[in-house]
Parts: sequence; structure tokens; C-alpha cells
Amino acid sequence: MPERARRLDPLSPAAIGTVATVYYFASPLIAKKRDGIEPRKAIDDGYPQLRATTHGWWPGIIVLYDNVQLPRIHLDPYAIKTGMYGLEHVLIAPPASGAVRSRMVDIIFGSKKKVGPTRNRALSAVGHLYRDSSDWLGLHLYHNVYARAPLKTSRLRSSAVRHYRLTPKRSGLAQEWEPI
Repeated sequence: MPERARRLDPLSPAAIGTVATVYYFASPLIAKKRDGIEPRKAIDDGYPQLRATTHGWWPGIIVLYDNVQLPRIHLDPYAIKTGMYGLEHVLIAPPASGAVRSRMVDIIFGSKKKVGPTRNRALSAVGHLYRDSSDWLGLHLYHNVYARAPLKTSRLRSSAVRHYRLTPKRSGLAQEWEPI
């Protein structure tokens, strides 16, 4: 388990109007870690507790918070995308003529997936909680397209909260986060 993980009591005043069970993970980040390793580790550490609490019937969120406030290299949108869906793999095909140049066929998610059609479906979203200034916090929520109980964006609406989902898969293009 991360050094500090706590569940937001769904009956507390802070949780009124939300349906999701929210987990906070506060652990220092190390700048030399690979893409997506912090989000992957947080999903590994928090998912069993999340699944046991939500039973796959209620939306569940794992929220990542960088309490060290290093540059956001490991909690940027790309790191969260690769942490959830796996590393991106570029498929290339050599030309039939035997020329030196190859062509890119597609970009797909490959190894190190944490969510998918049959895995970790109780996870509705991964959130990135960040300090906007000394007094304000912001939250970016990256929705899991495979979630059994998707999080309704209307349940967590605020000027400090932004929701994102993956763009639909199109041949030859990487999937990117788009605002909902």
C-alpha cells in the first residue's frame, strides 16, 4: 500500500452529491522512473480495495497526488494513459519493393496494460489532483473506457474539475485524451 491511502466516507459532507468512492495516494515521485510507472503502481496498489468497496456496481476512482511537487513528468496525461492502457507500440511494415523506408501501419496499446475489456473494470477513472496555487486544488479525471460502472461527469462538476476520455480508435493514429 502507498504510505497514505484513505477512503472518503461516502456519507460525509465532503462526499454529498458524488457516487464514487475516492482514494487518495500521496507518495513521492522519483524523477528517473519510466512512463506510466506511478499510475500503474497506484492502480496495482489501490485496485483490490477499490473493487472490494465498489463491488463493480458503483463508480470508483483512484486519485494520484504529487505531494513533492516536482515537474509533472510522471503524472502528465501521457503517463496516465500509458499507466492505464499500456505502452504504445508503433506497427511498421517494410515496403514490398525492398526499399529502405518503412511505413507506419498503426499505433496500438501493447504491454503493461492495467485496464481492458476483462481487467480492472471496477476502476471508473484515474484522477490527478494537483495544487493550482497555494490556495487552490485542481482535479483532472481520466475516464476508463472499459469501466463496468462509468463515472457520470455530472456527478463531479466544478471549475476545478476537468474530465477526459480517449478518442475513438482510428487506424494509423494514436488515441489521445479529449475533454468530455
